[in-house]
Amino acid sequence: MTASVQGSICAAVMLVAIFVFVIMLIRTKKRLPAGDSAIGNLRRDELEAGGVRRELERLMVDIETMCREVTARLDTKIRVLNELIMEADGKIAQLKRVSAKSAPEKPADSPAAKAEESAPPEKPPETQTESIESDPRFKRIFEMADAGADLVAISRETGTPKGEIKLILDLRNRRQ
Repeated sequence: MTASVQGSICAAVMLVAIFVFVIMLIRTKKRLPAGDSAIGNLRRDELEAGGVRRELERLMVDIETMCREVTARLDTKIRVLNELIMEADGKIAQLKRVSAKSAPEKPADSPAAKAEESAPPEKPPETQTESIESDPRFKRIFEMADAGADLVAISRETGTPKGEIKLILDLRNRRQ
């Protein structure tokens, strides 16, 4: 085949392809309802997608707000529980001191006397401040607070809830 024959065949094939494409386009337009076009369909789809996107964004904002509220409630409950635990520990120490003062003398060779001798002495409440400040779990919290970091930054850095951090810092400040 010569180049001119090949060129003619290519041109004929392209004309047939264009003709088929135009016929398909005409048939597609006939199937669409009156007043509706492919461009109209695209715009309607875009508007629907935009509405869905706005609705999803609104739902995400609602979920974030709800999460913040639940987190705040949980932090408050944790703080209250920790305060109650500290108060209960103080009451237990007081009861042990009072019961030790009012307990009758026990014979030195009795099992109860031996158990008391082998038990470590109770720390008075005044030394609890030292144990709070020397506790390695709270060291980073105290360092960041002393450096001027706020509760949110400390919470983010240490992974400790804000309510618990507030309680720890309040206990340290109250004892000082």
